Amino acid sequence: MAVVRELPSKFVSRHPLMAVVLCPEPGIYPSAKATMLIGLLFLIAVPLTADVKPKRKREFPARLKVVSHRVDDLDNLHLKVSLDIDADVCIYANPVVDQELDHLSAKLTVLDADGKALDVKIKYPTGEKSSSEFIGDYYVYKKTADIEITVTEAKKRALPLKICICVVAFNERRFCCLGGAQLETYTEFDENKTEQ
Repeated sequence: MAVVRELPSKFVSRHPLMAVVLCPEPGIYPSAKATMLIGLLFLIAVPLTADVKPKRKREFPARLKVVSHRVDDLDNLHLKVSLDIDADVCIYANPVVDQELDHLSAKLTVLDADGKALDVKIKYPTGEKSSSEFIGDYYVYKKTADIEITVTEAKKRALPLKICICVVAFNERRFCCLGGAQLETYTEFDENKTEQ
C-alpha cells in the first residue's frame, strides 16, 4: 500500500508535476496501482522536460582584443589592446584614484605560452571622472579603452602571448554591479611584419 504525501510549497513551485509523491510505508512494497501511477507520472514528465533548453551563458559586457603590434630595433614588442565596453556599462579604470577602490581597478597581465607572467610596461589610459556621494571622485572606462603594452626581448618569449585583464563593471543606468571578470586574448607576431 502506498501513502500519498504532499511536498512542501518550496518544491511545488520548482516543478508542478511533482506536487504529489508516492512513498511506500516501511516494510510494504508499492502496489501495482502505485507502480502504474509512478510510470504514468514519468511518461508525462519526461516529454515536458525533454524540450527544456539549457540557459544560455550570459556574456560579460566587455571584450578584449589586440588592435596592433610591432617589434622595434631593440627587439621590444609594442602591443595595443582595446577594451570594448557595451553601452551604459562602466569599468573601473586604472588607477581609480581613490585608494579604497584600488582593488576594483583594471589590472592587465601578459603570460607566455608556458603560463609565466612577463615583466612588461603597461600604459593605461586615463578614465572619465565620475563622482558619488558615498565614494567621492573615481575614474571609469566607457565605450572603449586602448592600453599600450611593451614586452622586452620579445624574440626570447614563448609564443603565443596570452593577455589577460581583470575588470569590475557596473551599469550606470540601472545602478547595479555586474561583477568582475577576467577577459583574455592571444597574440602571435611576425618580427618582419607590422600590423596596424
